[in-house]
Amino acid sequence: MRISKSLILLAILTSTSYGDLILSHFGASDPETEGWNKSGASTGISTGAVNNDLGLGIDAWSIDDNSTTNSSLIYSAGISEENALKLVQNGWKLRVKIRVIDIPTTPIGDSPDSNSIVVKVRPGSGGKEFDLVIGYEVNDGQPSILVNGIAHWIDDYALIEVEHTPQVGDWGDPILTMKINGTSRYRNNYADPDGSGAAFVSFGSEESPTTGHAHWAELTFESLPDFVSPEISDFHINQANRLSFRFTNIRRGVYYQLEKSINLIDWDFAYGVRPSDYGDILYTRSLDGDKYFYRLGIR
Repeated sequence: MRISKSLILLAILTSTSYGDLILSHFGASDPETEGWNKSGASTGISTGAVNNDLGLGIDAWSIDDNSTTNSSLIYSAGISEENALKLVQNGWKLRVKIRVIDIPTTPIGDSPDSNSIVVKVRPGSGGKEFDLVIGYEVNDGQPSILVNGIAHWIDDYALIEVEHTPQVGDWGDPILTMKINGTSRYRNNYADPDGSGAAFVSFGSEESPTTGHAHWAELTFESLPDFVSPEISDFHINQANRLSFRFTNIRRGVYYQLEKSINLIDWDFAYGVRPSDYGDILYTRSLDGDKYFYRLGIR
């Protein structure tokens, strides 16, 4: 094995195809008309449609919590057993397009339950839970967004994307990431499942004395597509006498192992990688007179 002569490049793709849309809210539609259930003692909390917000052509649903008592207004929707199984096996993606108008300023407690701009993801037993708290940091280890750390998005629309991919193979890693306007803000490379109980997603103002006002233009929750086995393609020998080929169908967090053999019986390790994102892997090596068969799999 002559690893010193090998060059491996990881080319990250800019887009990823996703699986099934499970829950959604779009524009100025009342979430109750989209299949969400409203709950909470909503004294001091008003809701309503917003059209052409800021003159940007964006429609949204307003949730304005002016109450300093423990009022709440939550929209929640359950997830079927069939979809919950997809989330456990394949992972999920959450997209939230939101404009924060009045940021919560009085932290109460360590739990997302005591905040006024919150999204909860509960994929059920075997899945990875997620709490998005906007306004200040909570102390229970759940992801939150601090306004001071994100320039130019207060009182403007921000696109928040959260994605969880489960472990695939014995050597794989479950990964949870969060991006805001395309910039990475949070990553957990060991995001093991911690879900339990009923599967659902909810958003709105939880029961707390904090105020907060946001316009919700979009909230979508999708399952990721089924895992696809990797493939080897694009064999090529260039003028510098170097062999190159590409691994396709690469998924983040999966440990891929390339092996080589001269007789299709005895296989030796050639290369291993655990990508942190989606993409293709280009493998190149110098031809030195040895003739090899190659195979690629996961561990």
